[in-house]
Amino acid sequence: MRGSRSEPEPDLSIVRGDIDDYTDRHPAPADVGLIVEIADSSLARDRGEKRDLYARAGVPAYWIVNLVARQVEAHALPVGGAYPPATILAEDQTIDLVLDGQSLGRIDVADLLAKRP
Repeated sequence: MRGSRSEPEPDLSIVRGDIDDYTDRHPAPADVGLIVEIADSSLARDRGEKRDLYARAGVPAYWIVNLVARQVEAHALPVGGAYPPATILAEDQTIDLVLDGQSLGRIDVADLLAKRP
């Protein structure tokens, strides 16, 4: 994703189109449906700088898989360049995967987290 001067490298992104659409360019914000960051030591940056950058770019869904608290922080539908407060989902909950207003299924939060030893 390209911002005005920044090109973060998310841990996971779901983009529209086919891989061949991006042989000569990176996905632009309008191409992105969901960005996911996996966070432990990067949690402050993911909650601050990256969240704000993705919101300003208009990325419709941004999830932080918070390994420290073992939860997902789901941000959606930025307004005026900022996301509303995150929905916090605990390890025993599920999260809806919604792209372009269409629900594609539910994911167990526990499946996004590292297994406990």
